[in-house]
Amino acid sequence: MSRSGAQYSLLGVSYTEDADLPTLDEDYRESHEGEPLSLPRLLLLTCPSLGLQVFWFLLTSRGTPYLHSLDIPKSIVSLTWVTGPLFGAYAQPILGVLSDESWSRLGKRKTFMACGALGAVTAQLALASVRDLTSAGGDDNTTGGPAGLATQMLAVACVVATTFSLQAYAVGVRALIVDSCPASQQFSAAAWAMRWNVLGNIVLSAVGVFLSQQPLSGNDASSRFGMLAVVSALCSLATVGLTCLFISEKQTELTKGRSEPLTDLLWSIISPNRLRIQLFAWAGWFPVLYYMSTYAYETALSSRARDTPETQGVSRPDLTTDQDAMQYSYLATLAFAFGAAVSSIALSVLEQAKLSSATHLQRIWLASQCLLGYCMQLTWVAQTGAAAAAVVAVMGMTGPVTMWVPFALVSADIAEVSAGTPEREVAWILGLHNMAISLPQIGSTLVCAVLLALCKALDVTNSVAWVFRLASIPVFYSAWLIFKLK
Repeated sequence: MSRSGAQYSLLGVSYTEDADLPTLDEDYRESHEGEPLSLPRLLLLTCPSLGLQVFWFLLTSRGTPYLHSLDIPKSIVSLTWVTGPLFGAYAQPILGVLSDESWSRLGKRKTFMACGALGAVTAQLALASVRDLTSAGGDDNTTGGPAGLATQMLAVACVVATTFSLQAYAVGVRALIVDSCPASQQFSAAAWAMRWNVLGNIVLSAVGVFLSQQPLSGNDASSRFGMLAVVSALCSLATVGLTCLFISEKQTELTKGRSEPLTDLLWSIISPNRLRIQLFAWAGWFPVLYYMSTYAYETALSSRARDTPETQGVSRPDLTTDQDAMQYSYLATLAFAFGAAVSSIALSVLEQAKLSSATHLQRIWLASQCLLGYCMQLTWVAQTGAAAAAVVAVMGMTGPVTMWVPFALVSADIAEVSAGTPEREVAWILGLHNMAISLPQIGSTLVCAVLLALCKALDVTNSVAWVFRLASIPVFYSAWLIFKLK
């Protein structure tokens, strides 16, 4: 397949790395084409993507405010989030190999999907209950009071356990889709996975906004996070259960060794041009995922402080002020979800219009990166909670583009290099795809930790806004690299 003649599916990538679904070349299609799945079975196959997404979205959108409510310093919280990209870069490829080589009677994909989901449910519910779990050990967990060291350590451990479990969950979900769908339906399956993801974002953020309007007893942050964790657990268990019950898994024979074209395939995935763009694009995108709600919260607090000068210099805001600002935090996550939904609809329109050539994809990617960079610079003028939520909404519109375009372009490289990829290597390749976007996030996490610690030392209130402003530098540079891409 020549690059000039290659076509890319605009919906070939889902919102939370379901982009990793590979494009199969024509030779592979001819030898592996099966009977197409009906729409109900396609929905059942892809619905676990919703369960996976609500877990990630809860961690990224509400995890930072929740950990802050446990009095964990911002710099430590930032370092805690490094576990996500770290496990994505190194644990997911290993889990992919184990899945490929698995002889489980339950199925090599279903086993990892179910075990990962159960582990994530357990760890996240424990995270939501850390105050109760450590109170028996004598830790100071008075209602609404400061959390003790044991509580903070257990919370960090639960985050680590959750992010690791989600890697196994993701390996099973994505590899099962690739294994179960005929080649002609891979793009359709990826599109439905993307829609499930967007629906998960909207459901969780809508529940969060509803809860923010309700008076809750005790520690509001812990109570609301706990309720959202229950919603995530129910979504995950329901979708994974349906898939395990109604979707049968293919049984493939194991073969020894990997073919030589796979080495070339790996080189195409991490080719220098693609790697440089991904490096800077994801270094800038990482703070958006984990700090969008905190940005809206801090901006709302700063706005209230300007309106009421007598509150300036107070280390902790009063309960009413804090709750008002927290509502903008929930509103920002909902705005982000709706922004992503609008973008997904627009991509569907472009798909129908057949605007899926490499040139069009690169232009869309370029425009998206420029828009994201401009939004980050708008933090200079967005001085109210409502304005911050609007900025986050536009950032959400760039999300689906950031997730699928790089992998659509990589798909062309794979098709050029490989004459077909054995099914037993699917999960391993998906893990390598994930590594390409995880490694730059590790560096971004460390930079965020240093910058947040510096802002705290200098007593800078709206510290996340400075994180966004700094992140705009790699975002704009990635746009320049895309502009020069041939």
